[in-house]
Amino acid sequence: MEVRAIEFTIPGKPIAMQRHRSFTKGGKIAQFNPQDKLKKQKQIEVKILTDIKKPITHPINLIFHFFFKRPKNHFGTGKNSEILKESAPQYHIIRPDTDYMIKFYMDVFKGIIYHDDSQVINLIAHKRYCQNNDVECTQVSVFTPATF
Repeated sequence: MEVRAIEFTIPGKPIAMQRHRSFTKGGKIAQFNPQDKLKKQKQIEVKILTDIKKPITHPINLIFHFFFKRPKNHFGTGKNSEILKESAPQYHIIRPDTDYMIKFYMDVFKGIIYHDDSQVINLIAHKRYCQNNDVECTQVSVFTPATF
């Protein structure tokens, strides 16, 4: 089995999966995915970031690190605008939900990093606030079982 380790960072605010939308047209129910265009854009971005020639075909392990900017109300005012308040939460426990972000990115990776998300045998995800002036991003590590 070929041993591979791939690590990359997707810039920008992490994205959560949205549910399909339904509507009626001419008495028939139809559905659409509001994120189709966004997924295609992210797939192009991942292809460029990873430079993977063909998808991995064996079991893999995935690690996600989702980083979000802190809201302004986590900081003081005036000359203390750069200082984090003691009352500011340590963990990012608000939306988007971690599982919906995982679903979105696993769909984006399908056909690029791996053939199907059923190949993922281990999954770890962290949702955190950015440190200092770091930018929002999603850091991804993909490992074959031999390198995990």
